[in-house]
Amino acid sequence: MDFAKVKNDSNLIRDLESNAILNTNSRDYENYMRIKNRKERELKRMDSIESELNYVKNEISEIKNLLIELSNKK
Repeated sequence: MDFAKVKNDSNLIRDLESNAILNTNSRDYENYMRIKNRKERELKRMDSIESELNYVKNEISEIKNLLIELSNKK
């Protein structure tokens, strides 16, 4: 593969075969991955909280229906 430096940025190079611009700064990549992983964990946590909330809502609805049924029997 052949690369060319990008003007005005020493951390960027252009892959002459694919014309893609690549960042050669490993610290930038590590920061990106850390942020990406944190966002993924937050999304999983939110999904878990949402599932738990839906479960609790269903349970409360069942309890409510049972109470209504019991009160109608009296």
